[in-house]
Amino acid sequence: ERAFEQHLLALQIDPHDTQTRADVWRLAEAIDGWSHVARVLELKARETSRPGARVELLRLLAEVHRERLGDPGQALDTLKRAFSADPADPRLRESLRELAQAPGLARTVAGLFEEEAGWVEARVDRLALLREAAALHAEHGEACEAARVLGRVLEIDPDAEDDLDTLLA
Repeated sequence: ERAFEQHLLALQIDPHDTQTRADVWRLAEAIDGWSHVARVLELKARETSRPGARVELLRLLAEVHRERLGDPGQALDTLKRAFSADPADPRLRESLRELAQAPGLARTVAGLFEEEAGWVEARVDRLALLREAAALHAEHGEACEAARVLGRVLEIDPDAEDDLDTLLA
């Protein structure tokens, strides 16, 4: 446990050091110290003034909540914070898609994609988010919701009929 505490201190100093992180992950696994890791990541995410660094820390924190602490709800709350800061980050989108596989979260994640689509400026990002939302709805048996979201896609891009064909296939 002493080694874990020392590595946690090192993680507090530099949470982006990959070797320190690997050591902390290995030790946390051995002694079930994931709640301590989560606290350190949360504190560092709040402290940092660099948006990119904050997003990465929140993504890691969400991973700890989901995979190590078994708390997909907390993982979703954490990813929401990161996603609102950078909805174009492909790693965040992937993390959210993975989290949507947890029971009862697909609709929430699809709603998050759809909500963020209303805020992003770039047309291509807006369309990508709406398509993500529609795909999640379709994958989870919500054809009416998928069609509604694809209607929004068609409002933005009338030539996107292929999306509708894909959904109906």
